[in-house]
Amino acid sequence: GACTNQTYTSDMTVSWDEESYSFTLNATELGLFDGRWNIVYYLQDEFLRDSPIIETTIFVDRTDPVVDLIAVLTAYEGEELFIDGSGSRDGVWGNKLQTLWYITLPDGTLNVIDNGGTQKLTHTFVPQSSGTYTVKLDVFDSVGRTASKSVEIVIENLPPEFNFEIDGLNVSLTEKWETTTGESHELSAEVIDTESDKLAMNYKWYLDESLVSENENYTIADLDPGTYTIRLEIEDDDGAIHTKNFDLVVESIESTEENNRLTLLASIILLVAIGGIMIF
Repeated sequence: GACTNQTYTSDMTVSWDEESYSFTLNATELGLFDGRWNIVYYLQDEFLRDSPIIETTIFVDRTDPVVDLIAVLTAYEGEELFIDGSGSRDGVWGNKLQTLWYITLPDGTLNVIDNGGTQKLTHTFVPQSSGTYTVKLDVFDSVGRTASKSVEIVIENLPPEFNFEIDGLNVSLTEKWETTTGESHELSAEVIDTESDKLAMNYKWYLDESLVSENENYTIADLDPGTYTIRLEIEDDDGAIHTKNFDLVVESIESTEENNRLTLLASIILLVAIGGIMIF
């Protein structure tokens, strides 16, 4: 007993085929507990002649490893999750374990992550959809003993967010957009959500409460002069809806030209007045 300096003696039954010999040590029968053992043995023939002493070291592991798994139990989709199994151990042999991770997705799909080697007792992943994920860790010690533990993580849906774009320009901070008759503009949205949700978005464009498009983009053209309310509703695959709107002011070309002329005339009058004050 190298760990306790205790000495144990036992007779062994030896198999001999005139060229080699073998015998079996049964750790349970010998009462060998986990740890490193120094074995010193010799052979004795029928004439009571002893062989030279032979020494060797064996490692005894009769105990299953223990899995310790730590993880948050609730999170939002798209949030990076850290699963910690570093507290897993194998008695006197510490935590030098081989690992195999399993992740069952909400739809039942099973992903196997083989980290291989040793000390791979943590795992990080980013859930892309809502639902319940099951994370399981299998650990294997050096003699093939195994242990498992799993944890369920509930992933909540992240409601969609988006920014308005007009002709590719971000106008989210604009409450009113002005244009003139005859002009055409493409309306779109920069969606802020997980990649899987982005692929499953439903779009509804409204013009003054009338549904005008269910496409990702909407082009406005040929509107009469006036003020219109543009509203966009985006719904993700979990049924969460986010809505934004802004006012679209359409002016006639004649009105715009008249406003420009009046603005120019006012500027000229202001300059003349300033010039007169300076001369005086």
